Amino acid sequence: MGVMDDETQEKIGALAKSGNDIRDRGAYIDAIRGNMYAFITSDKQLVGSGPANKLNNEFKTQVLTPNQLVSEYSA
Repeated sequence: MGVMDDETQEKIGALAKSGNDIRDRGAYIDAIRGNMYAFITSDKQLVGSGPANKLNNEFKTQVLTPNQLVSEYSA
């Protein structure tokens, strides 16, 4: 990981609830770097309403649950 990734890791860690998995943060960074629309996860530390709102306001890649993704695309 580069310096930018380290800074992004720290920012995600500060915005998400403590206890979120570093692997999930790394996967989310990969999604951000890949310019993905969404990152799908069931990790409550990332996708809980508070953390998700903060992350979605900070980054273009939105954090969604599988159910949110289905709802978004079935409407």
